[in-house]
Amino acid sequence: MPDMWMPGAERRPVGNTAPMNGGPPRVTWHATSNDSDWSYLHERDFFASGGADVAPHLLWDPFTGQIAQFFPASSRALALKNATGEQTNRTGTYNIQIEVVFTNNESVSGRRYANIVDTPCTGLDRLMAWLRSLGVLDTWPGGAPRAWARQTVSLDVWRTRGGHYGHCHVPGNDHIDPGPMPNLFSTAEDDMTPEEHGWLKDLRDNVGFMVWSYKSSRGRDAYADLGAAADPRTILGYRNPDMDKASVDAGTGHIPDVYGHITGSGTGVKTIVDLIAALQTTALNDQQMQAIATAIAANSALADAIAAKVATDIVARLES
Repeated sequence: MPDMWMPGAERRPVGNTAPMNGGPPRVTWHATSNDSDWSYLHERDFFASGGADVAPHLLWDPFTGQIAQFFPASSRALALKNATGEQTNRTGTYNIQIEVVFTNNESVSGRRYANIVDTPCTGLDRLMAWLRSLGVLDTWPGGAPRAWARQTVSLDVWRTRGGHYGHCHVPGNDHIDPGPMPNLFSTAEDDMTPEEHGWLKDLRDNVGFMVWSYKSSRGRDAYADLGAAADPRTILGYRNPDMDKASVDAGTGHIPDVYGHITGSGTGVKTIVDLIAALQTTALNDQQMQAIATAIAANSALADAIAAKVATDIVARLES
């Protein structure tokens, strides 16, 4: 039996619960779109009191990750209008309505955000885990919201297909929120072939640091890897413009710019890398390949630099 109250969410029950009418479970995404106050606390207190008659199940702040819940999952919420012949708030075994604390083109900490997809989406992983536990499918029956505009689905689609909807999709409603949303269902890695997954696993197993995972929101956090490393200079690819080779040579203990240290060193690595990059795509025979492999294996700095270069190029190809 799934939890009717999202684990970790702030519980603010408003009472007035009512049953659902059954059907495929779904989610309806909203945006608060408040021109005068963009704070989580303001919206939470509104729905918990004077705005309880239009309250959703959840309120989510994508900047802080704060989440409040007003109705249990088994109850209908009240954030939708009914369509002709359909109580839209009650459609589905569950219809988890989520108000995102967001207003189109709002400014937070001096930066303007046009859409929810542009925000940090803090806590989205926890939201999705709970929604999936309720049996909500990873799909947009009406297509992912493309703009702040209507994308109304038919009443038949609404009744018979579960998954994720925006307020903009729901029949009988006229709202245009939530606007462009983040990719709720997958990362770039989920779209890889088995062969590409193998390449990526080999890279992560053999190279301690990759540029793409620096302070990553998912998977390995290379920043944490760097801080925990016994010798940060062994973590290739780290670019630190505030430090330089001199600080390393002076024995100050500062974290170096490893990338600059390797490619700018006097070992000839940079020259060799440049020469390799300039080579024409000429086929090599087995003897030539073996000679190259032997030469690289004999020079650990060169081997490491080439490994970092190859890794970066493969990642760029996988993400393109």
